[in-house]
Amino acid sequence: PDQRRKFLRTKADAMLLNGIPFPTEDEDLLAIDTRYWNNLLGEVLKRWPDAPKYLTIVEYLGYHSKKYGNIPTRLVKSESGLLPTQEFAVRLVRYLMNKSVTIVICRSARRWFRAVEGLESYPNLVLLKNPRRPYLTPNNCKDDGFEKIEAALNE
Repeated sequence: PDQRRKFLRTKADAMLLNGIPFPTEDEDLLAIDTRYWNNLLGEVLKRWPDAPKYLTIVEYLGYHSKKYGNIPTRLVKSESGLLPTQEFAVRLVRYLMNKSVTIVICRSARRWFRAVEGLESYPNLVLLKNPRRPYLTPNNCKDDGFEKIEAALNE
């Protein structure tokens, strides 16, 4: 329970961009889910070791699954058709857009675009070429995406 509380507190602070690194190298938290993100962000972390202080991870569906499909609306008890955690993620992305933060969509771009009005045309948006292998590298970012990431981290 203490480890879970620490994890949730740290992740919440990171989502609010309060300067709390996430992903992290804290061994207690690594055991939960950050090894995956540390691996995908390897190129960014190599170039900018302090990058986790300026990153947050917001997932469209933040639950582990082997395969994902939209949850039938009859099972979701909300007007939006989203789970409460998804509604929170959508509000968080809107908040970050209002702050002109660089946003990288690793997966589920069409779902994100349906959920967040204006995201598809957002000027600080980065899309990946291969969402099945969502590594943040210069070769996997579309257009000038990695340069946008670079500019944001050099700011």
